Amino acid sequence: MTENGRCPRTGISGRAFLFLSILALVLPLLIPGQAKKSVKDLPERYRKWIAEDVVFIISPKERDVFLQLESDRERDIFIEAFWK
Repeated sequence: MTENGRCPRTGISGRAFLFLSILALVLPLLIPGQAKKSVKDLPERYRKWIAEDVVFIISPKERDVFLQLESDRERDIFIEAFWK
């Protein structure tokens, strides 16, 4: 990123890049037929995050999106974006 917060190669701002990244993760979840996982199906660290760390501050929609994520990488990106 440059001083003005834009990528010198693409010209996209950091905020726009974050939005597009989240959109790329969430858009497939809006397609009907996606099965939602249960909290008990998550790896331990994500189970703890959803059931203890953010249980009182995560919205129902955010929780549903998180439970539909397929990989640990997607979950890590979601968690990072959640705290920003």
